[in-house]
Amino acid sequence: MPDRIHTMNIGFLGTDYNRSTLRDMEKVYVSKDNFSTFISKLKTDEHISECLILSTCNRIEFYYVAEDLEAGTDALIKTLATFKDQPEDFVRETLIQRDYEEVIKHICSVSSGIESMVFGEYEILGQVKQALQAGIDENATGATLNKVFQTAVKTGKRVRTETDLSKGAYSVSSIAIEAVREKILDHFDRKILLVGTGVMGNRIAKKLYAMGHPKLTIMNRTDSKAAALADECGAETIPYDQLQSVVPAF
Repeated sequence: MPDRIHTMNIGFLGTDYNRSTLRDMEKVYVSKDNFSTFISKLKTDEHISECLILSTCNRIEFYYVAEDLEAGTDALIKTLATFKDQPEDFVRETLIQRDYEEVIKHICSVSSGIESMVFGEYEILGQVKQALQAGIDENATGATLNKVFQTAVKTGKRVRTETDLSKGAYSVSSIAIEAVREKILDHFDRKILLVGTGVMGNRIAKKLYAMGHPKLTIMNRTDSKAAALADECGAETIPYDQLQSVVPAF
């Protein structure tokens, strides 16, 4: 684990499904597609020397290193507010801060699945790995955050190997499909509209396709991504800007 001197310079800003509505989270969310652009803007600030972003369907978290944490926090908030075209006060109110000791415990808990909507789910471990790799690829990390996230990944693996935490755990996508099957017995005769082609959306679409569901329609902000997934799953697509008008038909 990183030594105490280095970890004292680690900052955290974030929120998740427990603290924010999806609507508010969207206003401060940096997707994987926008990660490179955001990091490029953040790099121009002298206060932040390292940064990693963990973005999933249920959380958005910024981990950063700064010699002056207060100045680094202000810099990140201002950059994010400008990037997302949101008031700084809203960003400050939405994202909570953690001190350096809480940051280490938190990322290890997240990686272990303890903080997940589905307790013990395994997907988050891969997402933590991806966040680390994305930071490395963008040259946004250094010795401190690399070590912290590597430790979190090892912790997540060890928890799943040495305990029964993940035994019987399902993914959110699996639970969503099972909920539909339980409540709508004739769901094969119903049309399903899937909005979003992220990790969860991909898994839902592919599972429905494997089950042989005949009436799946996919919608995404990026039409090409919706089309690519639809091709894999024999589904139809509808442009995202038609969402409100087509929902009543489903």
